[in-house]
Amino acid sequence: MYKIAICDDNLFFIKQLRTILKEKIRSDDQIEIYEYHSGEQLLMEMDHFFDVIFMDVVLPKRDGMSIAEELYRMNPLILLIYCSGTILPTTEAFQVQPYRYLLKQEMNQSWDRNIDDILHEMKLRNQKILKVTCEKEERWIHSDNLLYVMTEGKHSKITFYENEEKQRKIKTITVRENIREIEEKMDQETCYRVHRSVIVQFNYIVQIKNNIITMEDGQKIQISRMKAKKFHEKFSDYMGVKYRREK
Repeated sequence: MYKIAICDDNLFFIKQLRTILKEKIRSDDQIEIYEYHSGEQLLMEMDHFFDVIFMDVVLPKRDGMSIAEELYRMNPLILLIYCSGTILPTTEAFQVQPYRYLLKQEMNQSWDRNIDDILHEMKLRNQKILKVTCEKEERWIHSDNLLYVMTEGKHSKITFYENEEKQRKIKTITVRENIREIEEKMDQETCYRVHRSVIVQFNYIVQIKNNIITMEDGQKIQISRMKAKKFHEKFSDYMGVKYRREK
């Protein structure tokens, strides 16, 4: 299920954008569209995350750019689209890296192609996002930032990188999902379940010795005897692909 939010105080524009989106959405796509007429209203309802947010730059109270900064602190993985009828992009507009900056007056000329690009990017990003529940709240973790997953009773403990106040920090959280559910959502080419209770991400392995993996944060993980052969095969394939890409 994809969730798209439109935050704009112009009801006619919202209606136009809804029409374009519905024309572009395939019948087998599960997409819900939400409307907000102020940034404050959107922030109040951010208990669930959105895959895409179309944000008006000029809003009644707070401008869209300051709202976007707050949204990014809550969820840095959103696909942000600025929409403006009067203002051209400024350096301030790119403090939170929007995917597109669209001018409303060009809706009939360039929006058709841009909406195609936005929906395509939304689906690509969604494949890389791990959506989990932590303390009854939805959390999004980019799969490329995940170091490893361990079982925690019936649930799981995830260790990952997160950008906090412009610094990359390692965090660990306990989530409701079990390790099998998380494994199904992960890229099988870049990770492996080395033990029934541990999944590792290849990119953050710094050493393998005597079937003991050392991760980037210093965590040591034992590879089970039954999994060892398959792990070494998959890790070698991964390193081969990575080396060819970096050449």
